[in-house]
Amino acid sequence: MTRKESLKLTLLAGLVAISFGGWLLHLRIHDISVDTVNYIPFVAGIISVIIIPGMFLNRNTAPFAYVLNGMMVIIGIITMAHFSMARFQGR
Repeated sequence: MTRKESLKLTLLAGLVAISFGGWLLHLRIHDISVDTVNYIPFVAGIISVIIIPGMFLNRNTAPFAYVLNGMMVIIGIITMAHFSMARFQGR
């Protein structure tokens, strides 16, 4: 294994580990059985853990993986802001 391949696999493993940890955290916070809007973090987590790292493995789909990863970030920001505003408890 070359140094470039080793670095690529290490970065990919880091992406999977961070995505999987965040997905598990969101499953704990946003219970699917409580509200149907909680399916958004569930589906986004599956895409981030399985589909995006698989796309990064292929040279032809890597640019699309960057775009899809950015879209997941935007979706996450919007849904977290909505969740915070909907569940705001003033003092």
